[in-house]
Amino acid sequence: MFKLYHSTTTATQIGFDNGRERGVFLDRERSGKTDFSNSFPRRATANREIMEKTIRFQIYMDVTAMELFVDSGLTCMTALFYPDRPYTQVQIRHHGSGTLTLASATVQGLKPMSDVK
Repeated sequence: MFKLYHSTTTATQIGFDNGRERGVFLDRERSGKTDFSNSFPRRATANREIMEKTIRFQIYMDVTAMELFVDSGLTCMTALFYPDRPYTQVQIRHHGSGTLTLASATVQGLKPMSDVK
């Protein structure tokens, strides 16, 4: 599970729950401002199309938007979120039994459009 956050009370979580039928999830229940709609703060789920042992996540984030690509885009999700201030931390956790092997992780910052010449 990937947790993107700035405090213990505000976070967006992304991951794969092997014990559920629709295992890929994007949870914005505690993502920040959510009270403008009853259907906004929820855990969205999707099927993982292949069941290989290795799962690959690609996450692209902006200040209030996220794109998730699982297994080279076979499963995709998009979400908006409205934190009270930008996320500054990333946590990677494993809740299941067995071992988590992190093959690689890269975090890259992008330049704001005002800095692009």
